[in-house]
Amino acid sequence: MSKMLTYDACVERIEQLREKMIVTAAQKGMHDPLVLQYSQELDRAHNYILFLQSLNIDNLSKT
Repeated sequence: MSKMLTYDACVERIEQLREKMIVTAAQKGMHDPLVLQYSQELDRAHNYILFLQSLNIDNLSKT
């Protein structure tokens, strides 16, 4: 992800991407390139939120 997102913004982005992917798949089919694009963006957003969670866990263990 090119911009740093807060945890809440990332969760919101995941929900938006998930909805776009579902709607696009229903309209154009599962193999449409746009569905793949949304899926890849969703993967990146999910990985980023896991990264943010790992930072939070690390910070909690240091206090």
